[in-house]
Amino acid sequence: MKINFICLGAQKSGTTSFFNILKQNPNIFLPLRKEIYYFNNDANYNKGLKWYYSFYKESNEKQILGDITPDYMLFLKSVKRIYKDLGEDTKLIFFLRNPAMRAYSQYYMELKYTEERYSFEKALLEEPKRVAKSYRNKMKYSYKERGFYYKQLKPYYDMFPKENIKVVIFEDFINNIEDNIIDIEKFLKVEPYTEYDYNIVSNKGYMPKKKWLAYIKRHFIRPISPIYNKIIPAKLRTKIRKISDTGKIDIKKIDKITYNKLISEYMADIKQLEKLIQIDLSIWYGNG
Repeated sequence: MKINFICLGAQKSGTTSFFNILKQNPNIFLPLRKEIYYFNNDANYNKGLKWYYSFYKESNEKQILGDITPDYMLFLKSVKRIYKDLGEDTKLIFFLRNPAMRAYSQYYMELKYTEERYSFEKALLEEPKRVAKSYRNKMKYSYKERGFYYKQLKPYYDMFPKENIKVVIFEDFINNIEDNIIDIEKFLKVEPYTEYDYNIVSNKGYMPKKKWLAYIKRHFIRPISPIYNKIIPAKLRTKIRKISDTGKIDIKKIDKITYNKLISEYMADIKQLEKLIQIDLSIWYGNG
């Protein structure tokens, strides 16, 4: 058994849509659980490769195996671990999005999950102190840090053959999904699949109108979900979900001053990234 490819990130850059599309291909095996958190999480990594490969026990020998875990990209320890355990012939896929908009999307995700209490601007100021406190905080509050893509991709380009690295730009992906999937299939050298359902919108940003109910679901029901799912009938769970999902509110647009400030901070990294991946990223330039 061999993991053939990994999609390492970036978070909030189309990886869930990519997962939901690619898992339709019978020639590709992806675990039911999208994110395994093996190479970036010390507790999981210490369980060893036997634990990692247990997610692929339902695969067959005709399929290529993939792992889509966006947080690998953030944690640089993942680079050497992937190289050591899977080898340099592993195909690596990166989805990259305008870093300022990616940060804002992540911020609203944490708001939706009732994990964030600050304004976006305050959260950016507090980020260095917050992420330094714990692994969990780094996962949740690394809004700005995740957007310095050159710093995160350079070690992979130093260690893996360039022909085994594929970079997909989010803004192009959402406008040309089918073409990008065909291109990725060629990169993975997998037999093309012609029956994809591309009408999948995943992780669409919104704010719940009933914040108190969202809080209960996130902090009280979710931790006991196995018990909750066992004792609460499916029909009742569906009714509860419908009630909690009503009145969704679209997210507000990012403040232009905040956006322009962020882009200016990212610009040097973007310029280095363009040279590294040989892709024109001018779509990320300019004012918000």
